[in-house]
Amino acid sequence: MGAFTNTFARFGGKSNASSSKSNPINEAAAKMQAAEEEQSKKKEETGAQQQVSNKEPENKSPRSSYTTFKSSRSDSSLSSGAGIASLILLLGGILKFIFFNEISTISYVLSLIFFVIAGYALSEKLETKKTAILIPMFAFVVWYFMFNGRIDPQFLIYFFGTLGIISVLFSLLSRGESVKPELLGLIPALFLFLDQGLIAFMVEKLDLTITPMMETLILSMPWWALLGLITLPAEFSKSSFLNTLAGLLKVLGIMYLIVVLIFPIIPELGYEKLKIAGLEDISAAQERIKEKTSGGENPFLSNLYCLLVKGEFNNLPGCTTNRQQEKIVESICKNERKLDTGTIEFENCMKTEKIKLNTPALQIQGTIDQLIKEPFSAKIVPKKESWPTVYAAESGLQLPFPIELQIKNPRGQEVKLVASCSFEDADKNIIIGKILPESTLDNPIKFSSETFPGQFLCYLPPKIASPITEESTDVPAGSAIIPEKTEQYTLNFEVQLLGLSTSSRLQRAFVDKELTADAVNRLYQDEISKVIKVKEVQVPADPAGLYFDIGQGTGQPTIQDLTYLPLVVRAYAKNQGQGELTRINQYNLHLYEANFEPAEGLSTCFSGQMDLSKREKSLREVPLSTCLVASYPDELKNPVGISPWVSKEFQATMNYDYTLKSRDTIRLTVIENNAATENTAASS
Repeated sequence: MGAFTNTFARFGGKSNASSSKSNPINEAAAKMQAAEEEQSKKKEETGAQQQVSNKEPENKSPRSSYTTFKSSRSDSSLSSGAGIASLILLLGGILKFIFFNEISTISYVLSLIFFVIAGYALSEKLETKKTAILIPMFAFVVWYFMFNGRIDPQFLIYFFGTLGIISVLFSLLSRGESVKPELLGLIPALFLFLDQGLIAFMVEKLDLTITPMMETLILSMPWWALLGLITLPAEFSKSSFLNTLAGLLKVLGIMYLIVVLIFPIIPELGYEKLKIAGLEDISAAQERIKEKTSGGENPFLSNLYCLLVKGEFNNLPGCTTNRQQEKIVESICKNERKLDTGTIEFENCMKTEKIKLNTPALQIQGTIDQLIKEPFSAKIVPKKESWPTVYAAESGLQLPFPIELQIKNPRGQEVKLVASCSFEDADKNIIIGKILPESTLDNPIKFSSETFPGQFLCYLPPKIASPITEESTDVPAGSAIIPEKTEQYTLNFEVQLLGLSTSSRLQRAFVDKELTADAVNRLYQDEISKVIKVKEVQVPADPAGLYFDIGQGTGQPTIQDLTYLPLVVRAYAKNQGQGELTRINQYNLHLYEANFEPAEGLSTCFSGQMDLSKREKSLREVPLSTCLVASYPDELKNPVGISPWVSKEFQATMNYDYTLKSRDTIRLTVIENNAATENTAASS
């Protein structure tokens, strides 16, 4: 049609020009040609727009470019940097947890390496510029390792002010997209502390009770492996099952991490030139928590042993428990008792410790004896208001730090005590302090009065503070201000209380063996319950207590001489105070005096002593004895008289040593004597 129109127009155009303008045919042809050209132009523009929509615009904004890049990037394999780094974290974290989970240089170096890898994996996971992630990581390294984690306000203003300026510049350049990655850049630092034992440090600092769940939370989590799992690509495998399993584990891992992060923040940050807890402190806390919980095998290794070696697929929990108990007992006999494996002594130790570990003595129920209104108590009270705060570097003086020991001894027992103190500087060096009044194990302080409001002076040795240099103070050279700096120490005060005594009591009803069970129950309701008031052992609220039980069932107040119901004795010592039960000098259930006889070969069941192992010192309950009674007096087996039953009260005693400890922070402003003298002379 267009060709015909053009031809027609040309044919009409052979006439003179003047006639073409007024020719109706020419005008119609021209209009038709113009319409066709406009329609063709629109088609070309539409096709060009479709081609442009299928291509990436060259002048897109940073946010749209980032979004397009994120949507087009493949996350379905481990070929990306994120997948490789996450896999290294996952596998390396598991291997470190299995083979290098103790305090060591290798463990520390591996944690720092994983710290760097975690930053890379996180930046790849977020698909953002690595610089935004690395800024807070680098700032953390500078603050913690170069400035020793200072948290005094003046330093924090300068440090975080500078960091804030850098962050603002990056935020402007990235149009605000670097803010979120910068905040997430603190995650590797958090995992560094978690891996080194942050939770254990907080548990110890807050004096929390260690339950089995808490033990698993503290000791059985490979933190770097968890971070590697979280940063793993969503579809790292061609197997949909593995991808789904990894996603489920991610959700569980994040929930676990949330539970961890709701722990309370450790108080007492201070106001002067302070330092947060070092990785050494945190790692040491984790080791102390390990001592309190087991000394056994890692649960992960125990599971592998039961599955691969024993083949216990149907009884995995029971096998794991038995395996860990064996390792705990083996650790006690080998590392604490210092016995050689394969010897008779070692085998006997294994048997004894297994009995202690599985003894039902810990099931004994007991209550505080309310008849003893004022039990023995001891408390350390640092007199911080009198502690010196300024130290002249060249004075050569010993600084005294007063500490009060408040003891209540209402029963007037003879007590021996030995006090000592030490100072720990910022580099973890221990400096033995001088304490007055002096006391030693050979020459302890003795008293038997009802109170002991004694004060001790712990002296910091002279010239402990390092000399002041221009690098160690912010005072400019030549300034009229006296140069000074702040130093921090930890004052450790320890009191050993030797030869403390405690007692406990229990009542039982011995019933004629001819009575039936129903008759015994009626007798208990009508008579025995009105006489036997101490069905559970009563213990005073002393620092330590002796808990014991005598009967044919835990807490059962009636006893009959029946062959199928053996009479069992159980006992354990319980740490009821805030210190450490260090030794049991003597425990005595006084059953020999009552003509009770234990089963053959168990002569130490009714009385004995115990040197507590390192693990036992950290326990709240220390098993003492469990045995069967072979015989007891006939008048208890066959009560004579009108009543078919007879009551008897048992009393047990224990002599023990107990240790109280305190740790307090000291902040000293160290001044230069010569500088003070020169300034005084200049001013005059």
